[in-house]
Amino acid sequence: MPNDHTSVVVAVIPPCDLCGEPAIADAATSLGPWAYVCADHFRSQGCALGLGRGQELKLAVPRETREEHEFNEGWDHDPADHR
Repeated sequence: MPNDHTSVVVAVIPPCDLCGEPAIADAATSLGPWAYVCADHFRSQGCALGLGRGQELKLAVPRETREEHEFNEGWDHDPADHR
């Protein structure tokens, strides 16, 4: 699947540069500079997603959680059967 440049994976969700609420995107604002923006400021600043416009912030899944999920995904038995 090609990269559509509408999202980026981050280790932590940063605060909105304009108000301090959790950011949902790193985007160009109507004022020109890029900023981490919350949902309200994404709308009010006329932000958009895409190359040269902005990227939605997606929280990375820690390696341990990812490996645990992959292991459990293949589990087809009821854990109660092994008590």
